[in-house]
Amino acid sequence: DKTITSYCRSLSYEVGRRRCFVCRQSRLFAPARIQLLFFLGAGYALFSSPNTNAIMSSVEKKHYGLASGVVATMRSLGMVLSMGVTTIVFAVFLGDREIGAGTLQAFNQSVRISFVIFSLLCLVGVYFSAVRGSLERGKKGGTP
Repeated sequence: DKTITSYCRSLSYEVGRRRCFVCRQSRLFAPARIQLLFFLGAGYALFSSPNTNAIMSSVEKKHYGLASGVVATMRSLGMVLSMGVTTIVFAVFLGDREIGAGTLQAFNQSVRISFVIFSLLCLVGVYFSAVRGSLERGKKGGTP
């Protein structure tokens, strides 16, 4: 179960990264982008459960509340940081201009740059997810 969880976690992270990289293409029509974002969300769904299971399996029962709180806090922090990165990218390319017909090119460039940044961040996550050690407790050479 733990080996399959590790592969599922890494594979779903990689699927999300590839979808994020593909989303950077500005020539995609709205339905194609929506479909890619759907698969990006599905990749997150496949990652979230095994990752939470791995975290909760690595702590003692008396620390479940703390571990659950840390997981929720880190997820919230990740969402806030991603919105911060997106806001900074949009501010650099759009400045204080409203999004409209005159700023469509700058808007598309902002979206592309944001997806490239997040794709690179996901690549780092895929690496760390893939090289993570065994989750079995007490196994010689494994990580607790």
